[in-house]
Amino acid sequence: MDKIREIMLKSLEGDLSKEEKTFLDDKIKASEGLRNELKDYETLRKGLARLEYRFGDDFTGKLLGRIQNPSDLFGSFKRIAFASAAAIAILIGSVYLMDGSLSLDSLFGLHAYPIEEEFYSMLNF
Repeated sequence: MDKIREIMLKSLEGDLSKEEKTFLDDKIKASEGLRNELKDYETLRKGLARLEYRFGDDFTGKLLGRIQNPSDLFGSFKRIAFASAAAIAILIGSVYLMDGSLSLDSLFGLHAYPIEEEFYSMLNF
């Protein structure tokens, strides 16, 4: 049935081969339902052909107003990218701090040496 409907719709455009036209004519002669369906398709096609499509006067302005400039999209992407990079850096830093492989003392250049030891090492130079 789908092949018949496909050929029926194709016949409205007039693009049928001889075999398809013969096949469609045989099926339409045999079935009143298909004849009615073909008439309905033709009526619908004629009705749609008579319709006129008009856009409002402000259609172009509204359409162009909704189209965003790509640079605007990049600006919002930049904010998201920087926030994401900061969050990732904080997470990586917290993992190292919690693991103990990175300490605040090593970040700030503080040593775990007692002050006296530092003093004595300076005296030796």
